Amino acid sequence: MSWHATVEQMFDAWSDAFGPVMSHASKIVGDCRIESIEDLRALARNRGYVLRYSRALPTKVPGLSVQHKGVRYIQIKSGLHPDMELFTIAHEIAHHELHLNSQRECSRAQKEFEPGLFAYF
Repeated sequence: MSWHATVEQMFDAWSDAFGPVMSHASKIVGDCRIESIEDLRALARNRGYVLRYSRALPTKVPGLSVQHKGVRYIQIKSGLHPDMELFTIAHEIAHHELHLNSQRECSRAQKEFEPGLFAYF
């Protein structure tokens, strides 16, 4: 097997595994240009998310997402660096979009890795 074939197989495996995540991220972001934290906050609110800020989250938890009575909440730790806040909001949106109410089976590790991938997209 050539090196080129191996790279193609790796890319195909990566596409099979993460292509749906990237495709979903693309659909959510659409034509929006996310150039600032304000852009992402607006996108989240336009998609029906309620953003809440709190200092009460545990030290190593920058954010969390819950759905209660049909309302999707994202809680973000107050005082995060804007880059970390941007990543956290995108990551929590991904938890809702990819896993909350999903029938798809995936591991706990995958449930954390996929939102990270989504957030970087």
